[in-house]
Amino acid sequence: MEDIINIFIDVVKKEIKYNKQLLELLIEEQKILISEDITAVEKNVKEQDYLINTIKKFEEVRIESVKKISEMFGVPEKNLRFNDIVELVQDQYSEEIFMLMEELKSVLENIVKINNNNKYLVENGLKFLEENIKVFYGADKKELFYKKERKENKEKKSVFRIVDKKV
Repeated sequence: MEDIINIFIDVVKKEIKYNKQLLELLIEEQKILISEDITAVEKNVKEQDYLINTIKKFEEVRIESVKKISEMFGVPEKNLRFNDIVELVQDQYSEEIFMLMEELKSVLENIVKINNNNKYLVENGLKFLEENIKVFYGADKKELFYKKERKENKEKKSVFRIVDKKV
């Protein structure tokens, strides 16, 4: 029994460690997005991908250890949560598992918060680029050269453009 509990505790500690590293990368990403350094963004995203894949592997191990804990205590696996494990295990483990649960929860909440902020920065950056493209190429105003019948439209309006490229 102690071996399974120790594996569970160890894997949760590793998940916390890697999630903290992911959080640091997301905070760094925020600064990079503001500075508009594309190369740094690409490097950061690759590092995030590595950490996410590593976290997934630890999560699989944690899920397997939860399955073994559920079998050991005769509790259905799908209903077994951190709080349940805290109540099932001996006192020497319950406090440690509770503290790990709180720490993991806090780190994950921060990841969601920073990730939402980064998403906002990316979306607004894209809107800014889209508006600039419209201004430069006059894409915000329709310019009709032909009517439906493919005859020249005599009511063609002039469109203000910063860049006027004719093909």
